[in-house]
Amino acid sequence: MRYADQGFLTYTGVKHRLEIYANGQAVMKLTVTPERICSGVLCMSAKTFNLRYLSPEYPPELLAHVLAGEPIFGGVGIQHNGLGVIQKITQEGRYAIEYRVLNGSVIFRDTINHILIEIRKEE
Repeated sequence: MRYADQGFLTYTGVKHRLEIYANGQAVMKLTVTPERICSGVLCMSAKTFNLRYLSPEYPPELLAHVLAGEPIFGGVGIQHNGLGVIQKITQEGRYAIEYRVLNGSVIFRDTINHILIEIRKEE
């Protein structure tokens, strides 16, 4: 999956709904819980989603935590500052993650797996 357009992220209870638009058309809709991720009628476990689209090394609940701006990997490597939190998590050859939750924005970057998730809160 590769999208670099705008979208909407909504949260209802334990579910996140992510809709990405390009040229005014919905190109991707995901419903995300810590256990399951659904795209339209196709649902899979979060573990399977990670295996297919992200990295098999990630914990299943990773995407749900990123969308919520919550600590990942149980808070390993977390650093607090006045604007939010930063986590740097590395396992040689598997992932090199820098995760920032600052000023209402979320940036998840894994340079080994070439993954970037960026969420900016529009005012």
